[in-house]
Amino acid sequence: MIFSCIAPSPSLRNVIRDYLIAHFRFDPEKPVPHKRYSPKPEQGITFFVRGRPSIVNPLTGEIRVAPPVAIFGQQMKRCNVHLTPEFLMFRVHFQPGALFRVLNIPLYEFGEDYFDAELILGAAVQDVSERLATANSYAEMVETVEGYLLRSVVRATENVLPLDRAAARLTADPLHSSLDWLARQACLSPRQFNRKFTERIGVGPKLYSRLVRYHRAYLYKAAHPAIAWPTVAIAFGYTDYQHLVRDFRQFTNATPTTWLLEDAASPENVLTRSGTE
Repeated sequence: MIFSCIAPSPSLRNVIRDYLIAHFRFDPEKPVPHKRYSPKPEQGITFFVRGRPSIVNPLTGEIRVAPPVAIFGQQMKRCNVHLTPEFLMFRVHFQPGALFRVLNIPLYEFGEDYFDAELILGAAVQDVSERLATANSYAEMVETVEGYLLRSVVRATENVLPLDRAAARLTADPLHSSLDWLARQACLSPRQFNRKFTERIGVGPKLYSRLVRYHRAYLYKAAHPAIAWPTVAIAFGYTDYQHLVRDFRQFTNATPTTWLLEDAASPENVLTRSGTE
């Protein structure tokens, strides 16, 4: 089993942030666990190589089955992902703004859905998916996907705007990147900055900044369990603990403590604790 992030080749690093490979085989005699997913600051393409998960909205009970290859914009709501007894996924995370430059489609058009990539990118992605299914190693999978990306993302390596760099800055450091300052760095008025940012990322910069801050606060607490939540809240720019709780409730539908426990039971976190890879 593996749950690992892999850096792209140097020629793709201004377009691709990383690749995520997740491969699980579960005991067929036991119930298959599900993955609790809270939104993260990411947009990309996922190849479901073995097993197509069911995605459940915990508030409405709505169930969707992911397409074999899925484009996803900026997700903003928690969902529960029900896996299959053997599950192999290859995900491509794009740099901020790069997926828009590849598709030339506003990312807000994708909403909260996993959109069938073949409808947008054509049969080539299905060919990549079939080659991934017969790959003999994870390294061969990376080589296959990179070959496809090198042929298909040429446009994304060009026309990088100051706005893309501003979005990358906000993603890297939400605490020290005011939106007015970022708009000036992007050579845009605040209204233009909001409109174009939403087009390229999928949501507005204010909401995206909250998401990035929430996600960083959670990762910090998960890595430093002895540090109290109120201390984490202040360290990440929240006015108080209740301010942090409001963001957690919006993005996870749970309190910070409850979400920490729920996410700890996700397959990749169990895998990490077991030391298996």
